[in-house]
Amino acid sequence: MKSGYFRTSEAEDVIGSLRHLKRCLDEAKHDPQAWKWVILSLFSAVQGSMVCHAAGSAQIECLKDDCATKMLAWLESHDGPKPEEELAGPDALFKRMNGTFGKLPPAGGVVSTSPATEEAFKRLKLLRDHLSHFSPKGWSIEKAFIEDAIPPLLSLIKEIELRGWAFRHLDPKGIVGRTIDDIQRAT
Repeated sequence: MKSGYFRTSEAEDVIGSLRHLKRCLDEAKHDPQAWKWVILSLFSAVQGSMVCHAAGSAQIECLKDDCATKMLAWLESHDGPKPEEELAGPDALFKRMNGTFGKLPPAGGVVSTSPATEEAFKRLKLLRDHLSHFSPKGWSIEKAFIEDAIPPLLSLIKEIELRGWAFRHLDPKGIVGRTIDDIQRAT
C-alpha cells in the first residue's frame, strides 16, 4: 500500500530546491512566469543551506535567539513541555553564518561573505518578499537583477558544502556542488 507521506530532510530540500532552480532557469527561456520560481527556488536553496550550516547536533543554532535559549534550558533539564521551535529569519541566519550577529555561532563555522554576496542576498530576499507577500498589482523585474544575484549565491552554497558540516549526511558526498555545477553549465 502506498503511503500518503513523503520523507525529506533540510539537506535533501536544498538539493530539491537546486534541481527546481535548474528546471525554472530552463523554463524561463520560454516562459517569463518561471522567473518567479527561479527566485523562490534559489531563496529556498540559500536559506536551507544556511539552516543546515547553522544547526548543530541539538539543532538550536538555527532558531530565533529566545527560542534557542528556551530550548537549551529545556534540553538541560527536560522540565515541563518542550518549547516551541521557531526558525530564525533569513537575515539573522545570514548574519550568524558570516559571524556578524548573534550569540549562537553556526555549527559549521563562520563563512566569510563578500559585499557582492551580501548584496545578492539582500536583493534575493527583497524579491522573495515581494513575490511571497504581494498586493494585487503587477510588477516588473529586470532579469539582470536576478541573473546577477545567482552566481554569488550559488558560490555561497558551494562554500557551505565545502565546510563539511551542512550536508555531511547526504549521499553521495558532493551532490550539492555537482548540482550547482549542472546549473552553471546550463545557464
